Amino acid sequence: MFNRKQKRSNNQDEVQQLKQDNQRLRKELKQAKLKLILMSKEKDVLMDKVLMLTKDTPPPSSRDLQPADPPKTPKTPCTLKDCIPYLLPCKIGIFTVYSLGKIMINPNYHSTFTIYPVGYKVSRSYYSMANPFIETTYTCTIEENGSTGPLFEIVADDCPNKPIIGSSANEVWRWVIYYSHLIRKEPIPTQVNGPEFYGLTHPTIMQMIQGLPYANQCQDYLWQPSDQDKPYVFCSPPPLPGPFSFPPKPNFLPHSSVYPVEGPKDLFPTHSESILSYPSLLLHPYAK
Repeated sequence: MFNRKQKRSNNQDEVQQLKQDNQRLRKELKQAKLKLILMSKEKDVLMDKVLMLTKDTPPPSSRDLQPADPPKTPKTPCTLKDCIPYLLPCKIGIFTVYSLGKIMINPNYHSTFTIYPVGYKVSRSYYSMANPFIETTYTCTIEENGSTGPLFEIVADDCPNKPIIGSSANEVWRWVIYYSHLIRKEPIPTQVNGPEFYGLTHPTIMQMIQGLPYANQCQDYLWQPSDQDKPYVFCSPPPLPGPFSFPPKPNFLPHSSVYPVEGPKDLFPTHSESILSYPSLLLHPYAK
């Protein structure tokens, strides 16, 4: 009996302690919220002061606007002291980067974690879609497709006349994975990371893209921190920015001549379906 009473008293003490801790945490949370509100108000006040100071600044007089002397010698775009220069093409991991392209100042040409520069071109190796015993090189490019967003194209070296075209990196790489596994009679992965296959999430390539002119104008993009203390700078004149909006290409259909327009969604097996339930490899568009 004594042990039971002692256990009950211990449990009551623990419950009381938990209640006290809960109340203390609530008070701390309330104080933190108040601090955030005060900091937000202080920020607004400081921004108002900055705007007032900028408005009160007098415009420069004509005497101050003296023409600058033209440089006698052309300046180099970067030095090893303030950046990491690079030249293209270059080999980065499994990718060969031929072009980083140019930033399109359009929200459809970037996402929260990825920027899609028009003119971007890389190559990499992966399983062949035509021969089950070898790997081949795939050239991945991003092209302009009006204000609706970029156009992604993949061309295999062993099937150069059968490009894969789609409106997203996931879509085009889904085709490659599907047919490369189909010809090997292997289970088809259900998860596809197109930007990763394109090299757009590679840390070095990502930092090089962030170093392009006008990359900081991608409003929805979440800037990725770098482990380098210097930015990557391309050792050539920077490209001009892409327009914010432009007319789409006429008579455009986001598919390849090999594939149906509706895309590969209904060609992919579910978890319960087997690879043997699909047509013979004689219908495989890449089978030789």
